Amino acid sequence: MKLALSALFAALLVVVGGRVARAQSVPQMQVGVDADVVEVGGTLTLQMQATTTDVTPTDPDHGPIPGFVVRGQSTMPSRMTSIINGVRSDRIGLTATWQLQAKKVGTYRLGPPTIAYQGSRYAGSSVTVKVVPAGQAPHRAQDPFGSFSPFDPWKGLVQQPPEPTPESEVAADPKFGLDAPRGAFAFLHAALDKTTAVVGEQVTLTIYLYIDAAAADAISLDDPHDATTDDFVRHSIATDDSFSKHVAYAQAGGKLWSVRVASRWALFPLKTGHLEIGGMSLRLARPRGTGSPVRTSETLHVDVSEPPTAGRPPGFVVGDVGRFQVVATVAPREIEQDGAVAVSVELSGTGNLPSTMTPPARAGIEWLDPTTRDSLGAQPGGAFGGKRNFDFVVRLHDAGAIDLGDLALPYWDPVAHTYAVAKAPLGVITVKAVAGRAAASGDAKIEPLPGLPGIRTVLEGAQPARRYWTDSPLFFGGLLVSPLAYVVAVGATSVVARARRRSKERAESPETELAVRVRAAEVASKGGDGRALDAAVTHALEAATVARSGVRVRGARGDEAALRLTEAGVGAEAAREIAELLRACEAARFAPDETSLDAARERWTRARTAIDQLEASA
Repeated sequence: MKLALSALFAALLVVVGGRVARAQSVPQMQVGVDADVVEVGGTLTLQMQATTTDVTPTDPDHGPIPGFVVRGQSTMPSRMTSIINGVRSDRIGLTATWQLQAKKVGTYRLGPPTIAYQGSRYAGSSVTVKVVPAGQAPHRAQDPFGSFSPFDPWKGLVQQPPEPTPESEVAADPKFGLDAPRGAFAFLHAALDKTTAVVGEQVTLTIYLYIDAAAADAISLDDPHDATTDDFVRHSIATDDSFSKHVAYAQAGGKLWSVRVASRWALFPLKTGHLEIGGMSLRLARPRGTGSPVRTSETLHVDVSEPPTAGRPPGFVVGDVGRFQVVATVAPREIEQDGAVAVSVELSGTGNLPSTMTPPARAGIEWLDPTTRDSLGAQPGGAFGGKRNFDFVVRLHDAGAIDLGDLALPYWDPVAHTYAVAKAPLGVITVKAVAGRAAASGDAKIEPLPGLPGIRTVLEGAQPARRYWTDSPLFFGGLLVSPLAYVVAVGATSVVARARRRSKERAESPETELAVRVRAAEVASKGGDGRALDAAVTHALEAATVARSGVRVRGARGDEAALRLTEAGVGAEAAREIAELLRACEAARFAPDETSLDAARERWTRARTAIDQLEASA
């Protein structure tokens, strides 16, 4: 009996402990704005901080922002350390900041912002902002959050320095040594891994924070501002704990300093020239000195040129620099004439991954615009890269064995200092002819020089005198009626132009696009790729909302799609069904596990019913 009770008690401890652990793993989120009243055309800052005890949250999203547009966005990882009664606790997190510009007078509810954490999305709180006419907004202070902002990513940065060690026992790393410090108590120092590069080549910018090792307990920093890099595309490659992690000791001006990484960026230059990188800044909150509390890193420069023209392969785009690989899959391999296949392309590697892929141009083959998915970030060795996926729908109009060709991406390899081409063969598609349907390109023999007379085999005699039509009295009569003929010709040309324009509008109409997307989804439902089917279902639903209700739901998040459709007159139940299908397809496409083909086909059956309901309501 005692043994059974002990086992039951242990099981209860496991269950309760698991629930407590799960409860503690929910992110803590804070949301705020720097002003609750802003004038039309003015800007405000929406900021969200999410912290956890284990894994850094990712993929921040501002949520609905009616009445505003996004003018800028930045993210910064953070780490906070606290010691209470001798017990140390650490929290890691992500701070996301959006600069929003007001477009219309009114009172708006912004958000709630959301983040992704361990496979789920979590939402913070929403904020209410009032937009007033220009010139009526109250004056705002320069530091909206103050030194004690709950969103300050520098909190705890130097609260817990490395264990104190006598200077005589500390080995200073000469790599970080400086002739003189750049400020008292703490200062910033910037460094580049290279000062010459080509357009699109990664330049790594690291900004170090030097803290007086003897006074680290008394130092507090806040109000950080990133380095300005207007002529570069930049991506953070700093680790989650770099802001609080001691890197090395260094000597500067005869004093010992603790060195940390304040920020690390992968910069990709956008143009040639002597490009400038501005300094990062932060404020020394304590101790207060006699000089300026602002600490700023150096201004740096990079000399940028283009890759050499010698040996440049056809199709190379300036800026495609790195080391890339291309892999492609095509399904199905057998279709009917005017049918469609799905081409999934994975571009991977390090460097400035291109945002587009140019498919091979061939007669009778139509490539629709792809959908893209990115998985990019810091790579081993300090490089930036990852994967970018392109999902194409390709229509084939000619029958026979159709070779799709090769997907080729020429690029410059900055390590080998040479050009290379990443290539993926797409293979042959068997297209079955459909009775009564002509080929798009045609098989007729092309006459190279049409209209030439035949070959003469015998000599001809003298030609009789020719009478020209200008010798006839009718010529002068024609001169009189030529103005009338001109008017008739202009009118006929206008009629033909209008007819062609109407025909083109019918060919490019939303109804035509809907028909194409529905056929592509039908083809994908007969294949074996659940992700491709979910992508095709998403495109079909987006085309249906445009064709039936004039509403674009592409890019809508959360319940925004249902709200747009309801405002356009679509029934609430149909709007909710479409929004739910879009969310389900999106979740299935980007899920880490393999997508169930049966579930994807069930979603397509529901989507066809929803499209029919939209047609009935229209």
